[in-house]
Amino acid sequence: MQFEVLKNPELPQPSSQIYPNIAAVLTTLMESQKQLLDGQINSPNVIQITSTKSMANSVQIFQGNLMDNASESIKEFDMISILANWTNELKLTNAISSLAGSVKNWQITQGYRYNVWNEWRAALASKLKRRITMQEFLAHESDR
Repeated sequence: MQFEVLKNPELPQPSSQIYPNIAAVLTTLMESQKQLLDGQINSPNVIQITSTKSMANSVQIFQGNLMDNASESIKEFDMISILANWTNELKLTNAISSLAGSVKNWQITQGYRYNVWNEWRAALASKLKRRITMQEFLAHESDR
């Protein structure tokens, strides 16, 4: 039997720049993993749904027409926002997005002043709160 002696090829010595770069990358990776872990540990078990197609379809466009019931529309919107776990800021954004017609005009001319959900909602309800006369009701019914 013959054996051939192989010499260990000399491994190139890594340059001194490689190790500091690897150390920096590993340090950054560890810090980002720690931040992610801290975020998971310290965050409440609440998921906020920002927007989905089905959620967008469940919010009715509100025209503010004579026969529209503003308080019912606001209650319905509140129920959807509770189920979706929206913040007050997101409620306001989504509510404004669902406006059309005269109510959208109100938002453009007056509603923009209200940047807090509860204030905006109260202002909208106040704007739309009015009693119609029997004549207006009958005229509306005859148009249907």
